[in-house]
Amino acid sequence: MRLLRTPRPQVDESVIGYILRLTEKNGYDTPSWIINFAGLKILPRAGGVLISSGNVIDLSRLGELAGLEPAEIERLAYPWAEHEVGASVRGLTAPITFTRLITPQVCPACLSQYGYCSKLWELLPFTACPVHETVLLDTCPQCGESLSWLRKKVSVCRCDCDWRYIAPIEASTSTVKLAQQFKRLCGLDFANELPTDANRNPLYGLNLADLCLAVNGIADYYSLATTGHHITARTKSVVCHECYSFAFSVFDNWPEGLYELYEWAERRVVNWWDRNRLHKHLCNHYSKRSLHFMVVAFEDQLDKACFSDSNLILPFHRRFITKAEACARLNVSQSWLESLIAQGRLETFRRGPSEAECLIDAESIDQFKAEIRFFIPAVEAAELLKIDVYDIYDLVRHGCLKPQSGPTVDGSIEWRFDMEELIDLLMRVFEKTSATMSTVKNREMMDTRDVFQYLNAHQLSVGRFMHSVFDGEVTPQALQPRRGLLHFLFLRKQIVDYKRRFCPMKEHSPVSVNDASDGKHYSDKAGDRYKDASSTKQTNEDMKRLSVIVIFLETQWELNDRIYTNNTNKRIVPYEANQLTYSMKLFICSVSDSAS
Repeated sequence: MRLLRTPRPQVDESVIGYILRLTEKNGYDTPSWIINFAGLKILPRAGGVLISSGNVIDLSRLGELAGLEPAEIERLAYPWAEHEVGASVRGLTAPITFTRLITPQVCPACLSQYGYCSKLWELLPFTACPVHETVLLDTCPQCGESLSWLRKKVSVCRCDCDWRYIAPIEASTSTVKLAQQFKRLCGLDFANELPTDANRNPLYGLNLADLCLAVNGIADYYSLATTGHHITARTKSVVCHECYSFAFSVFDNWPEGLYELYEWAERRVVNWWDRNRLHKHLCNHYSKRSLHFMVVAFEDQLDKACFSDSNLILPFHRRFITKAEACARLNVSQSWLESLIAQGRLETFRRGPSEAECLIDAESIDQFKAEIRFFIPAVEAAELLKIDVYDIYDLVRHGCLKPQSGPTVDGSIEWRFDMEELIDLLMRVFEKTSATMSTVKNREMMDTRDVFQYLNAHQLSVGRFMHSVFDGEVTPQALQPRRGLLHFLFLRKQIVDYKRRFCPMKEHSPVSVNDASDGKHYSDKAGDRYKDASSTKQTNEDMKRLSVIVIFLETQWELNDRIYTNNTNKRIVPYEANQLTYSMKLFICSVSDSAS
């Protein structure tokens, strides 16, 4: 079925307005028949319309009824977002909270000149006609009732009052400018260029949805302070016109206009506690980056008020802080803060071209800290892999482990890793294992901790050894039922051969786990080496160096015993112990060189 008369829809014509025009052209008494036949989810109620939420409006049957092309149907449609519906004008969307489908409004002069209802009239902040510079009409002057979509003609009320002949009300300059910007954003007013002072008004840099959010926030605050009511889709057009006119004038004098507004509101109804609550509301409501300028301006106003009144106590925490405060919160240097900003890990806001006017979003700092909190610290990673924490650092240095956070990643003091990275390291070693059967470690075998201790004793890199494992030069020969890297067993002879290639010197038996944990046994071995050195006529200087080694070994045993038996916090590794271990390695290497 197709209607007899099917005028083409205009570029900015609304859905219900087009249905109303079809109703008038085809002589129906109400638009309900076309709505029902087209199967639209548009429910006329109390003179307005409700679009049922949760589903996309299907206009295909309306297109068949009116003989429309697919492009024409698409222009008419309201796009439904995942959580909210928005009114669309030429592909640009405004949230449903800023539309007034319940109480329509019209421009009498436009109805007389063009004869259709513009979709722009359905935007809540659109209260004036930018062409005729008049206030939009939402109440019939003859019957005093609100305008209704349940009528049979586009320009005639149900009381037969023809709105085309009504004397218009002149609109304010501010609302005309605001309406012109709406038309400009929708691509409907190319001839009207931006005003010369547009750079002073931040509204001119916003898209359609953000413009609605920004101007409605100020207008609603003004309405609450003057009338005690929020602006809704049922608020009278005259009241909306006054509120949005005031809101646009605030942005025209930004940010001084905002300061004047809050000072004026405080003298009327708002106290300091309300301002603090309003600050939290602004941070939540204007969370989009393009609207951060409103939060910063309000925080500057609060800072100014607190500074002028030293007796004022206000529980206030800035959303946007200076770089110095950001460095203190993250415990990083200025250079690393700049690196985080360059990586996009932190959000910024610039009040001006200079670096001093660059602020950091405190919420992005909290989010960054929350992200790295889920990563595993180096000490815990060492516990999971069953190796020393300084072996973790060597693995990082040689690229065997890739940290998600740390000194060279984001400036954090502590290295942190993803669990998947640790699992990947174990899997890479497992793939190189020659046997898959579990066995028990014997004298011919060394687990990974034995190997690392042996390499450290000869000042060989653990990370370099792991690369040899990945390349297949040294492979695990068996597995044992232990966790972490202790799961893998290497042949003792294989490790000795590896050591010869990189550190050729007189060989000694690799150190076992028992040797490393038993300080007395370890000291006895060092004493035997001391006797051997005496029998080979070492110089007094060499003998002193060997004596020092014995002291280092015994001291290391005491420190290690304190470290690994600490029941309160096993992750704590004293800095002195690690420095002592490093010094011991230097002495062992120097003595081995002299002995050979």
